Amino acid sequence: MEQAEEPRYMRDFHRGRCSYFCVNGDYYHSGKKVLFNPKHFRDFPHYLDHLTDQLKPPFGAVRRICTPNYGHAVRSLEDLQPDGVYVAAGPGRFKPYG
Repeated sequence: MEQAEEPRYMRDFHRGRCSYFCVNGDYYHSGKKVLFNPKHFRDFPHYLDHLTDQLKPPFGAVRRICTPNYGHAVRSLEDLQPDGVYVAAGPGRFKPYG
């Protein structure tokens, strides 16, 4: 059975991706599900501002996104995985989870 060609109205459709974000150093924060839609956020700094508004971390503005286990930095929006878990960090040192 062959796959049907994608309809024309779906070609430029941007699919949103949800990821879970925890606040760096806050072990009691259960994480928050935040939607990323490439149509709304064209660059990484604007998404960091959006995370600051959504999470309201005690350290101020979110400056970095890291992986929870080893603290590897996420450098671009394309690196965010759907249903991924990340840590929103500020200017301070990363505190590992797990």
